[in-house]
Amino acid sequence: AKLPQQLMDMVATGIIGFFVGVALLIGWYKRQNLGKLASHEARWGMLLVSPWVARFLIFTLGPMIASLYLSFTSYNVFSSPRWVGWHNYNDLFGPDAEILMKSLWNVLYLGGVGIPLGLMTGLATAMLLNVGVRGINYYRTVFYLPAVVPGIAAIILLIFSAAVGPELLCPDRRDRVIDLYLVRPITGTDYIIARWLAFLTIMTLVAWLPQFVLLGGLALGADSPADYFKDNWLDTPRFLASGFALALYTTTLALLVASFTNRRAYAAAFIVGLYVISLPFAEGMSRDVGESVGKWIALINLSNVPIHVNDIIFDEVSGVTRDSPAKALSGWILFGWYLLLTVVPFGIMWSRYRRISL
Repeated sequence: AKLPQQLMDMVATGIIGFFVGVALLIGWYKRQNLGKLASHEARWGMLLVSPWVARFLIFTLGPMIASLYLSFTSYNVFSSPRWVGWHNYNDLFGPDAEILMKSLWNVLYLGGVGIPLGLMTGLATAMLLNVGVRGINYYRTVFYLPAVVPGIAAIILLIFSAAVGPELLCPDRRDRVIDLYLVRPITGTDYIIARWLAFLTIMTLVAWLPQFVLLGGLALGADSPADYFKDNWLDTPRFLASGFALALYTTTLALLVASFTNRRAYAAAFIVGLYVISLPFAEGMSRDVGESVGKWIALINLSNVPIHVNDIIFDEVSGVTRDSPAKALSGWILFGWYLLLTVVPFGIMWSRYRRISL
């Protein structure tokens, strides 16, 4: 399938901007009189923030520049843009001035009334949910129910892993104290396995907590909690399996990135950048190239990988992956892709640390 011309223009503009930015950054870097250590850190810093920079230039700045150019053309998507100069702006401030003023008023109303009202409503709701009245636990469960569905929980856990995972490895690498651990008869494998298991335990508990809250809330909302657990006993092992699968994936990926740098902020930015960039790229390209190829491209969406496994465990498609082309693939393929993105990163991380010795 042929990509829309407007999309191609936007992506091309972003790619050009990316290379121009890289050229300017390299020029600035060469003019700096940096020492060996500072030069090494600068190179790794630029490498790890490059996913976010690429996303900004290609998917944000590129479309903004392309939109500015298209505003001076006559363009209906189905034909090539035709330059008309200031004609569109003359219409905007002339015959369409009433629509423009209405749009500006709506923006001002949203910013001056809608957003503050939403903040006050949220604060008031939080205060009400903290009032010590009878049945408040039930109301809290009902209120927070949408926030603990698998998709939202996965996103929260991904961000949590990006923020906490580098904390386990980066400080030791930055302060060069890994050798102190090896004063005792332990190896690099002992060190990384201990860190990985500690973080996996934390992530698993974080993943299980909202699911048990949800399960408990559903049971308390039933006429007979005991009968509910009896009729839905299979939910418990499913919750445990899906939570552990999510924790295993996010733990391994976060620590793999952290093993390449001693800067916690760089690692966190790179991890978030991977998730942020893979989502629009995979979902957008998979729909443009057609279903036969698109379902394979959709696998690149890293944030959906553990959610597909969750769908397999519960034998139903969640709201997050309902529109994903990858759902057309076999469950074995989706699970195999999950294992590949978990086992291979773990193997790379282990190989980096097993060679460390005192």
